Amino acid sequence: MRPIVLAVLVLFGLFSNSNASAQLDHAISVPNLISGISIDGNLDEPQWQQAHTFELAYVTSPFENTRPPVKTQVKIFEDNDTLYVAFSAEDTDISKLIALYVDRDQTWDHDLVGIKLDPFNDNRIAYQFFVNPFGIQADAIENEMTGDESDNWDAIWQSAGKVRKDGYHVEMAIPLRIMNFAENSELKTWGAEFVRFYPRKDRLRISNRTIDRNNACALCQMGDISGFKRAKQGKNLAIVPTLVLGNGRSRSVTESLDWENADNQEVGLDIKWGISPEVSFQATVNPDFSQVESDVAQLSINNTFALFLMKSAPSFWRIRTIFLVTKI
Repeated sequence: MRPIVLAVLVLFGLFSNSNASAQLDHAISVPNLISGISIDGNLDEPQWQQAHTFELAYVTSPFENTRPPVKTQVKIFEDNDTLYVAFSAEDTDISKLIALYVDRDQTWDHDLVGIKLDPFNDNRIAYQFFVNPFGIQADAIENEMTGDESDNWDAIWQSAGKVRKDGYHVEMAIPLRIMNFAENSELKTWGAEFVRFYPRKDRLRISNRTIDRNNACALCQMGDISGFKRAKQGKNLAIVPTLVLGNGRSRSVTESLDWENADNQEVGLDIKWGISPEVSFQATVNPDFSQVESDVAQLSINNTFALFLMKSAPSFWRIRTIFLVTKI
């Protein structure tokens, strides 16, 4: 009788694992709803009641796909122009919340919730959008080929957070035009992962996806979201003028003690144009390299005397125009 019971338990376990895998492999359907919600951290609009809802069920770091100690609910929908995401992050002890009013991209060690998006679904590049409980934004681009995450990329999107007695709420409105994706009239399937960082005794990374540590490709393990049938790619034309003004004076100690004044005016222009979802054009006219460090010709460490610079070195490396065409 015992072998039969054991066989039944093994079969039940296999069926449960296969059912869980099937649910993970199923793409999340993003409903298309009428816009008009207010990004204020309150999830009281009727659109949130119609949005697709699911939970973050796995701790992927430092533990391996274990059950999270707190509940995190995610709601998502789109309106052809914007992707709306809301998080309801519960907390058993709100006094241990780690969050501050800080500058943008300075919240990576805070309590955070966010989304990673791979619009081309090719496991190469993912856009990251994260928000702390006070609504402070952090965005970055993750490159699977280099393994880097650069937060130098700053997009224009909306977010708001509201701390409650039992946790916090976060609302996000991400314009689709700030990302590159393939345009067509069919339903689009994008790679996506929804994440919560919960720093307490351990810094828990809570996700809607399981992570296989034997797989070195992180973006390959993202799930899918489908929708965005009428989404259009923005032209993404940015023209940024620059103006650098400088004034200085110097004198020669060998010829004359008279001060000589010198003025410097530099006008530049940066242009970025998204020609297509795959090709972008970038141009720089009269770039300023004043912030680029060069090799120091004289040691300035552990000297018993102060350095005296006779004259500033001339700028030999001056490039007037740079054109760059990149293919994503």
